[in-house]
Amino acid sequence: MGLDPIASSLCSLLGLWVLIRHLETITGETSFKSILFYGFLFSFSITIFAFTWIFTAAQNLTGASWPVVCICFLVYGLFSFYKIFFFYIGKWAFERFRKEELPYTFFLIIGYPSLSLISDWLSPMIFPVYWGDFFRGNSILRQFASAAGVEGLGAVGWFFAATSYHFFRIYRENKSKGKQTNPSTAFRKLNIALISTVLLILSYDVLVLFRTPETQGEIFAAAIQPNPSFAKLELRENKEYIGKTLQTVLDMGKEAILRSPKAIDLLIFPESSVPFHGTSQKEESKETYSSTFLGILEYLSKTGNTTILFNELILDDGTRNSAGLLNFERQSVERYYKQKLLPFGEYLPFESSLPILRNIFPEASSHKEGKNSGMFVLSKSGNIPGTNRNLIERISENEDLILNPVSLFESEAVPKEGLTLSTSQFFISSLICYEVMDPDLVQKRYGTGSAPDLIVNLTNDSWFQSERESYQHSGAAMMRAIETGTPIVRSAVSGVTQIFDPWGREIVEASPFEKEAIIYVNIPIIRGGIPTLFRNLGPYPFRIIAGLSLIFAFLAARGLFPLSKQN
Repeated sequence: MGLDPIASSLCSLLGLWVLIRHLETITGETSFKSILFYGFLFSFSITIFAFTWIFTAAQNLTGASWPVVCICFLVYGLFSFYKIFFFYIGKWAFERFRKEELPYTFFLIIGYPSLSLISDWLSPMIFPVYWGDFFRGNSILRQFASAAGVEGLGAVGWFFAATSYHFFRIYRENKSKGKQTNPSTAFRKLNIALISTVLLILSYDVLVLFRTPETQGEIFAAAIQPNPSFAKLELRENKEYIGKTLQTVLDMGKEAILRSPKAIDLLIFPESSVPFHGTSQKEESKETYSSTFLGILEYLSKTGNTTILFNELILDDGTRNSAGLLNFERQSVERYYKQKLLPFGEYLPFESSLPILRNIFPEASSHKEGKNSGMFVLSKSGNIPGTNRNLIERISENEDLILNPVSLFESEAVPKEGLTLSTSQFFISSLICYEVMDPDLVQKRYGTGSAPDLIVNLTNDSWFQSERESYQHSGAAMMRAIETGTPIVRSAVSGVTQIFDPWGREIVEASPFEKEAIIYVNIPIIRGGIPTLFRNLGPYPFRIIAGLSLIFAFLAARGLFPLSKQN
């Protein structure tokens, strides 16, 4: 319940209380078999209750047989949340090596938050979930991600849980004794320090949430949600299926332009709006080239005098999952190649060493990673609203483009360094599906060249057939908006489509799940986004602090510092 769509931080806090209470039972005498059992049980429980969609995803993405999917689900469930072993082994090691006089409170307050951040850092996952994700439902608390990222938010969540549990233990002990004991001076200082730290963190969060930087323009976007059925490989040559997706893109694009209350600066089509096909007219891409797809996009761009951001499949030294920015007036299309691919969905790990994997997972693609983070330049539309006569006339005038597209200049998007934009131009960075779940990848977009004014995440969650998964995936986009101080448009082919401001708040209402929809949104733009500590420094300062804190905790456990139950 701590994750989307419920996203209750209180439930997450209570869940950590239960975990902390169970960790109290771990002593230096606990067998390693018991630790393994508890860790696997916790990991599998998380998968069963929070990520039930994994089973369907494994079946649809890989095309594996039912028995293979069952085995994969079992193995994934046991190991998916293996970061929990950091806590069980950490508590076991602390109890095993600590001096008797060192209080458990010391490890509770320092050890667990540090282990939270370190476990997030050192535990890569197929579908990444961070401890901080369990606290993103609180609009105030999640602002801490602007300073320390989702890893730091997780450490804060653990700190709040440990601190509140500490005071609960004091209350429980006093109640069991029937009277209130007088704590030592050192103990009172500890309690004051804990309360002060909590208030300091909350004060920072409130200040971040209520800051009001000046905007330098706006982008009016229309995000299309075409809601096709997910595209299995068997549909690649199915003319009826491909024709239907092309017709849907054309019809919904025209509708978006005609119904728009104002000029559309950016028309967005999500991942897999037209699967298996692309618009590159280069010889090496002829296997995926669709002249109709290109013609439809040129027609919509010219008719609406708008720029289009879309997803396509390109052959360029291998198959590339790509985002393209097409502007008919400039006669150009720029492309970004996806950098982080989904294991077992977009490529098969170890396939070169174990070719038999292709027979077991026949639906898995063989995409190649891109190297450039890329940056697009968006020029605002000069068109007038969609109800005017000229626009209606152009709907008919430009139809020849659909069957007879013109050649466009093609290029790969690269970081834009030293480029000065006019007041009607903006930098846009694109993320494709899974990439939005990687905070390090997104943060690195701000390391070279100009910072994006807007991030657009083109995604396809139809494979999962789960509204819960779609909201969980969208929650990751919300966290990237807070971490980078940049608004994010999450455009999903089957929903949910959401748009977040730099504080992680929805700018417009989310689209319905598994229904066709057109979302219009006016996005206030702050040039380069709002500079945040996490964006400028990355995750390493807090990782270093967590590492040093953990070292300090274990050195103290060996009696190298004057800490005892008395002080």
